Amino acid sequence: MLLSIIIPAYNEEKRISAMLLEYEEFFADRQVEFVVVLNGCEDDTIGVVKNFADRHNDRVKYIDFSEKIGKGAAVLEGFRVAKGDIISFVDADGSTSPEEFDKLLKKLNGYDAAIASRWKAGSEVVNRNFLRNLASYGFRAVVKIFFQMPFVDTQCGAKAFKKGLISEILPKMKITNMAFDVELLYRSLKAGYRIIEIPTRWIDKSSSALLGSPGSFLINGFKMFYTLFRIRFLSR
Repeated sequence: MLLSIIIPAYNEEKRISAMLLEYEEFFADRQVEFVVVLNGCEDDTIGVVKNFADRHNDRVKYIDFSEKIGKGAAVLEGFRVAKGDIISFVDADGSTSPEEFDKLLKKLNGYDAAIASRWKAGSEVVNRNFLRNLASYGFRAVVKIFFQMPFVDTQCGAKAFKKGLISEILPKMKITNMAFDVELLYRSLKAGYRIIEIPTRWIDKSSSALLGSPGSFLINGFKMFYTLFRIRFLSR
């Protein structure tokens, strides 16, 4: 059974090599394809990924977009080229260890999808960031009110799905920014798929290039709240 792991990356030249090596070594004895989707990187992430791919043959593939397309769009592009029976994604910054990621895969026997949760009972967040926590709390509250989904954390960057779910839901997806997870989960539940949320140990990488400065983080936060209105309308 082939496992596809999609890794969206934006300006991660300093961390992605170590992250890829950790995952490649952990899954060395399994059938895995890593698909790195470079989201308009302005540093040398592409050089690092190319070098890693050259040393690991067909297990590591990459797609390079010269302009930023959004995290959601990057993941969805990875979904489109993935060949696995299980199609998953994880953040490039190393917030989720391969051991924690593997816990999701072990839950797929009885479910169609498994998502990591930083806020479910039993979870652990290392290096909590106040601003990020505040934004997360507000976002989670709005998601709960708008969508009534049974999840406490829709946004953790570690999720795994069976191929059938992705094949059905992918053509319906409209959102391409960091709130795409909400649409993906909402449409999946409406289609009758079974999703389990499990607690995880997550390391807060507040220096992630995708988050940017505190100012841009707040701007992106407002954009995500606006996106929730769009999802609620588009997903009828």
